Amino acid sequence: MKQKALRPGKQLHAVLLTSGVDVNDDNVNSKLVGVYASCSDLKSAKWVFSKTLNPNVFALNWMVSASAFHGLYSDAVVYFQLMQEMKMSPNQYTLYSVLKACVGLMDVRNGKEVHAVVLRKGFDDEILLSNVLIDMYCKCENLQYARKVFDKMTSRDVITWTCMICGYTNAHDLKMALSLFDRMKMESFVPNDFTWNALIAGFAQNEEWENAAILFHEMTRQGLVPDLVTWNALISGLVQYSQSVKAFEYFREMLLAGCKANQVTITGLLPACGLMGSAKRGGEIHDLLTEWGLK
Repeated sequence: MKQKALRPGKQLHAVLLTSGVDVNDDNVNSKLVGVYASCSDLKSAKWVFSKTLNPNVFALNWMVSASAFHGLYSDAVVYFQLMQEMKMSPNQYTLYSVLKACVGLMDVRNGKEVHAVVLRKGFDDEILLSNVLIDMYCKCENLQYARKVFDKMTSRDVITWTCMICGYTNAHDLKMALSLFDRMKMESFVPNDFTWNALIAGFAQNEEWENAAILFHEMTRQGLVPDLVTWNALISGLVQYSQSVKAFEYFREMLLAGCKANQVTITGLLPACGLMGSAKRGGEIHDLLTEWGLK
């Protein structure tokens, strides 16, 4: 249900309260939980849920999904565990939601338990679930498990490849990241801007500026747009590599591309002014700080 359905949902609830209907009926309450949760009114959903002695799978699925969606990751895990205690069967979207909660909590222990449920239910061929499992294991620094999930997949999409490449770049295994990137293209998958940004930032942050620059220009030639993380990694990397003039060239390109600098950008550029002995450029950066409220 959409947000606009909240008001009539509350009106219906009020009618139930005043019409003599048994509002302690678990089936009615479970449906009300779904109404409030789907309309993003988690406070009301939690209140009705607390009054429900025996919530059904419908209500619990909604509480897991809505909690995870609103960043209440610990709550999502607790509701999922309650489902398991009550021997209820979560659907694929609920499993996806609780896995996203595990990513948010960096909780690989509970993530592995959810993974076991995915396998028991035979959902391991679902790309959506496999992708979030790879993402979870990579972010929790368990590349071995992530790669096992990746290798067992019978079909993949661009997100699959990008998650695995991000995992390798974050682990500083650039050789494997680049190998996977090349294999991805060989298997006729087209890297998107997220894939390119992850790879470029990985090389830049590991002080491989030349390779980062080559990938950067290849990306822009294909009409894709670098994100702020990629620009910042390139700029700060070039400054550290004593390539101050080149760093300012990238900075100008970034502004022309419509990407607004942040404090990380400015902090990375300021040492270049000293290296170049350029008070003028330092003043320009100071003016930008003032203009953008970053001072």
